[in-house]
Amino acid sequence: MKQITTILFLLFSAAIIHAQISVTAGDFEAQLVIGKQTTTYRDGTTSSINLGFAGQSSWDFSSLTVSDEFVTESKTVGSSPYAADFPGAEYSSNYAGTFQGTFSNTWVYNSVGDNYVSHGTGTVANSVAGDVITKIAFDPAQIEYKLPIEYQSTWNYSGQQTISTTITVPFLGQTTTSIVQQRVRNFTVDAYGTMKMPDGKILNALRIREENTLTGDNVNTSSVLYHFLTKTGESVSITLADGVTANAGNVSISAVSWTTGDGTGVVEVTVAAPSVLIATLGTSSIDLNWTDNADNEDGYYVERAEGSGSFSQIAQVVSNVNSYSDNNVMSGIEYHYRVRGFVGSTTSDYSNTADATILLEITVSAPTSLSAVVGENKIDLSWSDNADNEDGYNIERAVGNGSFTKITQVVANVKTYSDADTQASVEYKYRVQAYSGSTTSDYSNTVNAAIALTGISEVNNTVPHSYELSQNYPNPFNPTTKINFSLPSSEYVSLKVYDVSGKEVSELVNQNLSSGTYSVDFNVAKLSSGIYFYKFEAGNFIKMKKLMLLK
Repeated sequence: MKQITTILFLLFSAAIIHAQISVTAGDFEAQLVIGKQTTTYRDGTTSSINLGFAGQSSWDFSSLTVSDEFVTESKTVGSSPYAADFPGAEYSSNYAGTFQGTFSNTWVYNSVGDNYVSHGTGTVANSVAGDVITKIAFDPAQIEYKLPIEYQSTWNYSGQQTISTTITVPFLGQTTTSIVQQRVRNFTVDAYGTMKMPDGKILNALRIREENTLTGDNVNTSSVLYHFLTKTGESVSITLADGVTANAGNVSISAVSWTTGDGTGVVEVTVAAPSVLIATLGTSSIDLNWTDNADNEDGYYVERAEGSGSFSQIAQVVSNVNSYSDNNVMSGIEYHYRVRGFVGSTTSDYSNTADATILLEITVSAPTSLSAVVGENKIDLSWSDNADNEDGYNIERAVGNGSFTKITQVVANVKTYSDADTQASVEYKYRVQAYSGSTTSDYSNTVNAAIALTGISEVNNTVPHSYELSQNYPNPFNPTTKINFSLPSSEYVSLKVYDVSGKEVSELVNQNLSSGTYSVDFNVAKLSSGIYFYKFEAGNFIKMKKLMLLK
């Protein structure tokens, strides 16, 4: 039969002096004063908990949550309904509430002398079938705590419990049954230290391990419980899960409850301040590191001030973390940082102040879509200007397989350049880079271009009757072919060559010519095999023909 000890038994009081406290008879009597109320909370969701370690330790129960609660009030034994069943009891207490869907009213009977003992309990529950009265009597009276309770105290109890159940069914009367079971309990006070309650209070406490066996009436069970007691009425009671016997670290549990107390035994906690705070510049952050000098902190508050402004908290990190990266920073602003530890509502002194400023970083967007068009004895470059802060553009060129060198620079917002320092049949590579002061952008794409060997000559100065564009010959060709055309009047003439994608690959003629018949030599040593088109424009006359290069 499992029992949540904290439901049945009441606890402590007095002033706290040292971590190794001593819980005395007077502490229990202070909690049993007539009319005094104690609230018990139960957590039905937590499935594991950290027991800490034997010896000096500390326990953090601040994450427990309330599933249900009830209030226990101390009353005179004479005013209780089961006083006659427990004639040796000095104190009684009562709590009532709905538990697992059934309303019940329970009375607990205790005495305080050399030991804190329990004589038994009486409960009436309002079931669907009728009222059920259950009385549990211990023979001899069950020793809950051997007084005074101190670190390394031990005690045990061996006796029997008699459970009498009386069911009252309307119109049918009462039926009473009883069972007798043997109960053995062994207690060891195996640890002392500070305990953090769910409400954040920190108190000195003792840890008591209880090993409990119950036999008889077809029952044979064993369980391990841990009780954490203070001098001022606060307690935590934990029942380990079936089969779990561990005495340290995280363990699985089947039940956990805690009680309130006077709150007068709160420990004054101090937290050692962090030191050696250092601020390091990252790429787009300021990274903080400090020395953790505390062994009891819940975490650290990180504070920041901008320029001559006031400090404000920007982050909170958990215990044992000694670094933080501030990513919410801007270039050119001086930031000041400080850190302090905290445990509950208590904070440490501040660390030293660390300062950092991210320098203004100028970036220039790279030009894109660089293209090269071969003109008559020149190569025309154009690109997309993607920057809004450039001072200009550096233009670089490589000849053949040589290295790139800067050939010129143009001012801001200019996005074209004509390279007239070229030779026919030489391959050139170009790239462009934006700059602002000493900062440069990435390079644009690289383009290749070569001026074909061409020659234009007048074949006949007799005035033709019409515009004509002849088919090149030879065709197919490699690497030179001739293109003839006729002009009936003086005109501005354009003759260009395109690949199959429509990209201009060479400009053969771009000038004014008088009337006559002309022949143009086209050398394409740097072009790859394939189909090309040449386009002739003179005045309003436009004509295009196809030529084929076979290498």
